Amino acid sequence: MRGVSPRVLLWVAVLVVVAVFVLKFRHGAAKPDAALTKAAIPIAGAYARDVVSADRCADAKSLTTGSLADPCKTFEELHGAHVVGAGRIVPGCDNVADTLKGGSRVAGADCVRFAIAGPAGSGRIHVWLKHTSGGWRVAAAASELHRA
Repeated sequence: MRGVSPRVLLWVAVLVVVAVFVLKFRHGAAKPDAALTKAAIPIAGAYARDVVSADRCADAKSLTTGSLADPCKTFEELHGAHVVGAGRIVPGCDNVADTLKGGSRVAGADCVRFAIAGPAGSGRIHVWLKHTSGGWRVAAAASELHRA
């Protein structure tokens, strides 16, 4: 490369790195891990307990990959409910993703499912997780509520 200064080459390299970073993270929410281990259940449980509480729902955001919507607004109809029992890992999440808008991102991935009950009815919370360098983080969540 005759005639191209080292400074220009450095800037080209920096721009390529920035472009790769932007392309990697611009697609929004992180894709959850396909398979989960039991080590993921405590984070999923903390998230489920936080989102059903109007007082603690803001704390749920700290357990996510950072790309999810406001859990207080998303799960507002669940406030006042409580998590019933322990969560369990559900392989493929029983195809719940097929019923969700934008569910293709979580399709086929395992989730942790929790039963919930409260004044508005009973139902389930499904939590998909991703293992990051900082440990397990919530990558997606959905609920189903059967009105009383």
